[in-house]
Amino acid sequence: MDAERMIVARAAQSGHVEEIISRGIDPSHFADDECRMIWEFMRDHTMKYKLAPSFQVVREQFPQHNFEIVPDATDFVVDRFVKAVNRRFTITYLRELGEAVDDDTQLDSLAEIFLEKAQALAQVVPARRVEKFSSMRERIADYRSMVKTGVQPGIPFGFPELDKVTGGIQAHELVSVAGWQGTGKSTLMQVIFFNAYMNGHTGLFFSLEMQAEAIYRKWDAMAAQVSYNALKAGELGSKDLAKWEKWAERAATAKEDIIVVTPGKCSVDRIFADSVKYKPDIIGVDYITLLHTREGQALWEKVTHLTGALKQTAMSLKTPIVAACQTNIGGATGGAALDNIAYSRSIGQDSDIVLGLHQDDAMKANERMEVKVLKNRDGRCVDFNMVWSHTNMEFREATTKDLFQRQHP
Repeated sequence: MDAERMIVARAAQSGHVEEIISRGIDPSHFADDECRMIWEFMRDHTMKYKLAPSFQVVREQFPQHNFEIVPDATDFVVDRFVKAVNRRFTITYLRELGEAVDDDTQLDSLAEIFLEKAQALAQVVPARRVEKFSSMRERIADYRSMVKTGVQPGIPFGFPELDKVTGGIQAHELVSVAGWQGTGKSTLMQVIFFNAYMNGHTGLFFSLEMQAEAIYRKWDAMAAQVSYNALKAGELGSKDLAKWEKWAERAATAKEDIIVVTPGKCSVDRIFADSVKYKPDIIGVDYITLLHTREGQALWEKVTHLTGALKQTAMSLKTPIVAACQTNIGGATGGAALDNIAYSRSIGQDSDIVLGLHQDDAMKANERMEVKVLKNRDGRCVDFNMVWSHTNMEFREATTKDLFQRQHP
């Protein structure tokens, strides 16, 4: 009996439909149309009635199908099915790779195509990770190690209030930075990545609307603490130029780095492939709605697909992803909120942390920015103010002294 007939027969006879669903089995894994229809029926029935259909009900629905007796354990049957699915998809992807090898126009992209297919294969049937409460001693050992070394499990944002309520950016998390157009989403992301770099972490930054030169110019100005406008205009003084050159020596020998990718067309598969290649500690996407996905989708469907895929990628790679997203017009006056993030509710739903930006004219004149933690899946939500100075390339959490300084009228 083949693996597809075996799994639908076992599901029908045992009623273990929910258990099989929890293993990530879905209709796309079936090559046989009849087996796919049987599985869809059992899945939909279970989800609707909260109970698997009886064997009699399934047989009445599909009287022409020969349900052979399967006495083996459900886990064994599912494992056998997964191996068959992986084998079938592997053969398909190898054929596609073979076609790419024979296509002269794709020869320069073979490594990228290979990694994209590897990512697709890894996500055909997601692997389960099961933990146990009884492993408490191991968690205590991890805690003691963290306290002893002083190394927090997350990558610091670099803002004390935010790091206090989040513990930094955890390995599996999707962090979204939301704001109205021109508010400073890209700048905040760049500050987060620079702070991660200063804490010894390598970042991989996908920029879909800015050239790498402009991004590095901002990071160079942050590092050397020189005027961004003077650097851009070629008007740095000799002292500032010397500071920049000194930082260049440090950057050239540092083990950490910030890598910028500016692809013409970027998909989640491309993000996965380049992440496997460069092995970063943190990934940035600027920004979500500019990512490429299949044609023919409404924008909300596209974004829903993308946020789910980004979250799964972060979990699969165990590497956090920080992505920018835009609010609708309501975010222009009152600032970002979960109910005014544009295009799809999935951004708020799939993100572990959502940071919202707000800056009115008075705040802009006084070089201030309000950052709101709109969602924190693992802790409290707070608001805090930042010094937001493009003039001095100073982007940091405001102190009490900053807040009481004389402000511009």
